[in-house]
Amino acid sequence: MSTYVRPAVESPVFYDAQGQVIEYGSRWPDSPPVDTYSVVTHPERFDPLRAVAEALIAHLQETFEVDIIEGPEAVEQMLRPREDAIRTVRIEPRDPSCAPVTIQIDSYPGVEVEAGLLERAWFPPCGCDACDETWESAAEGLEQLVLAVVDGGFWEQPGPFGSSWVEIGHEHPEGRQSGSVDASQYPAARLEALRDPRRPTSGRWASWPRRRVSPASSDVEPRPGEASVASPR
Repeated sequence: MSTYVRPAVESPVFYDAQGQVIEYGSRWPDSPPVDTYSVVTHPERFDPLRAVAEALIAHLQETFEVDIIEGPEAVEQMLRPREDAIRTVRIEPRDPSCAPVTIQIDSYPGVEVEAGLLERAWFPPCGCDACDETWESAAEGLEQLVLAVVDGGFWEQPGPFGSSWVEIGHEHPEGRQSGSVDASQYPAARLEALRDPRRPTSGRWASWPRRRVSPASSDVEPRPGEASVASPR
């Protein structure tokens, strides 16, 4: 069970040419107008995603046994980093059976996540006026993916019978998502690691080990006849 809590973020409000509030997420009850495709009027509506990404990074660092790699070294380990990245953080569990996660915040504003060996996802997935996405729906997808990885709900599995496709998916309390990707798009070293016979046949990565917390000396009751000793500062 995850202890992550989404930070309190104020939703930005935007108005149309008539001064009416734009109700993102419910603008097109039927099909969107043709002229809204590939058009992004207010990308800044996704600004709150940055706070959500930072909260996830802090949660993973504080909760699990991980190593943090940031900056150019983290970028070098990505499959396809964004050129407009503002911050890139790679979180590596100390247990090699667990999938690493890289969170990259860009200037769009948006967030890219790479997980395991091949997974790449963007939030928002599109952001155009036609898709009518909200920052809340993008944040939900971001949280679901990252928390699925740490909870052991993420898998990557080569296709059957020598297929050139790879199956990738994750599950979370609200459901599951999965699909296939063309293996030829990925570096040979990544694919070789994916097919390592030591990996589970299910392709499922293990859940991340939680950080061990030692009880403070002040919380331990002294035995009869002993004086309590203050913890060194």
